Amino acid sequence: MFPRVCWLVIALFARLPLATAQDSSTLADEEAHRLFEAGRVAFAAGRNEAALADFEQAYELSHRPNLLYNIAQCDDRLRRDEAALHAFQQYLALAGDAPNRLEVEARIDVLSDAIARHAEAVAPPISSEPPIEADPIRDVPAPAGTTTDATGAWVLFASSAGVLIAGAIVLALGEVDRASVESAPDGTLWTRVTDAYGRAPVLEGIGIAALALGALGTAIGLAWALTPSGSAQTASIRLEPGSLTIAGTF
Repeated sequence: MFPRVCWLVIALFARLPLATAQDSSTLADEEAHRLFEAGRVAFAAGRNEAALADFEQAYELSHRPNLLYNIAQCDDRLRRDEAALHAFQQYLALAGDAPNRLEVEARIDVLSDAIARHAEAVAPPISSEPPIEADPIRDVPAPAGTTTDATGAWVLFASSAGVLIAGAIVLALGEVDRASVESAPDGTLWTRVTDAYGRAPVLEGIGIAALALGALGTAIGLAWALTPSGSAQTASIRLEPGSLTIAGTF
């Protein structure tokens, strides 16, 4: 027969784990209660950060739903709207028949509206227009020293055309003077043709030079206008006695 003492020893050891678990639970509850009281005092004093830390630690130890309400109130005071909303929602989900359900639900509506308005304020406006994609050709900035329109080219073309026309007129006047000298009737006094004789080569020279410059200018202006924007466009003209030197690239 098993000795009664052995049974007593076995029973004693069998009860040890239970006693240890109960002691641990009691200690956790006591610590949670202490933290709750500390958080309540801090909350009443307006020390919301400290109160929040105490309530969160108390909840970690006891997992009592009422502590979620305290946590939500601290977050609400600290303007942590999303955290407060989450804590209030958890409180209602776990508390069941919470006596302040209507009050909490009203606060949840206020916080939800505030969060939605904040999201709209920081969100970029949504445009119904399709996005504008960069054109790899048109959107490349023009190199320094170039023009992106043909206004200057057409101005050069028009002014050079005017010089060309003027040169033709002056040359024609010179030819008229030369013809009047060469076709003067026999016996005409030289004094009558002296002016025309001296004027003819001058007018012819001016007319030829104007024709050359006008033709050159119209050619450059037309080539410039027809050259794609951004292409290199340079030209130089050098007048020398008896010659006209032209250099240019497009």
